[in-house]
Amino acid sequence: MKHLPPGSALVAIGALLTLVASGCTSTSVSIGWSGPVAREGRVHLGTIAGKVVAVEAATGQAVRSPGGSPWVFDIEGKINKRFYATVAVAESGVFAASYDGKLYALDAATGQRRWAFQAGTKTTDTLVGDVVVGEGLVLVGSSDGKLYALEATLERAKPLWTFPTDGKIWSAAAVHQGTVYVGSLDRHLYAIDAVTGKEKWRFPARGSQQRIGAVVSAPVFGKATVYVGSFDHKLYALNTANGSLKWTFDGAQGWYWSRPVINGDRIYAANLDGRVYALRDDGTRYSTLWPEPAKLNAGVRSDPVLLGSTLAVAGQDGSLHFLDVDSGRQIDAQAAGGPVLASLATDGQLLFVATTKQTLRAFDARTRAERWSIRTDQIGR
Repeated sequence: MKHLPPGSALVAIGALLTLVASGCTSTSVSIGWSGPVAREGRVHLGTIAGKVVAVEAATGQAVRSPGGSPWVFDIEGKINKRFYATVAVAESGVFAASYDGKLYALDAATGQRRWAFQAGTKTTDTLVGDVVVGEGLVLVGSSDGKLYALEATLERAKPLWTFPTDGKIWSAAAVHQGTVYVGSLDRHLYAIDAVTGKEKWRFPARGSQQRIGAVVSAPVFGKATVYVGSFDHKLYALNTANGSLKWTFDGAQGWYWSRPVINGDRIYAANLDGRVYALRDDGTRYSTLWPEPAKLNAGVRSDPVLLGSTLAVAGQDGSLHFLDVDSGRQIDAQAAGGPVLASLATDGQLLFVATTKQTLRAFDARTRAERWSIRTDQIGR
């Protein structure tokens, strides 16, 4: 039995994707929402121009390969040549999923392609969910409704298993203690054995015609708990062992697209209603941390990040907010320089923000002053 959303729900999802992809602006500009990844002094980023680039975290200068050329990977061909999925950076290399339906493995030193894996069988099969690497796996979901698991190696593309769902997968997967979790537009969160690819359990976020339960937000983990937001306006806390419901927060007025931020027993969840909610997990129920949700200028599609005692959150309108984690009070605000749809990233010293105007900016994590700004479309030219 399939659990697809009603026809009107699919139209609503399509309308939102169009709105988000346009950056909520009336101007015509090439955009995307691949987020930066900060690791070991470098920042990697997929671009709307179909490139994966690497820059020095401290300066924003292009990383140079051993031969002296910029570290850049450029997709061959012209069809669906762009990145929406955030890349995964591992010790073995960089893994990038393109809208052309291919997963690419890139050499960590040079950016050169080591292999490419075609997910799906149709030219219309696309990859928009972030790539995830963990427990020896590289994981990516596809619009063909399947989650693909490959061995996280540069030697060859070695598929290990494929897990089918009844809807497109726009969510990033997550892997934790031998279990892979992923959401689907079929309104379910799935728990999958990381070795065999067999289903352990599924949780239905069924919602209704008015409040569809598509799961696009990536799941995150706390103590024996997996948290995930849904398009039915709800945030769920589930038992990792069997998927049983611990509690549900239904105070939001919009869809959850960004993943929650977990800090011990605290959960910070940003919503497309333009609010950030702060909760404490009390076991079988939750309590609210702030007197009221933090209200921003626009809805949040981007994943927030913690900067010590500050939560950095970016709105779709390009506003960058810094909130006190204890009170929700806004400490500071900056202009990101363009709409932000991609996840934020930090290396502990700097905050990295990618905008839909093909810019990447770095802000000081302590003072919140801008440290550098670059045009990603200029790298490797």
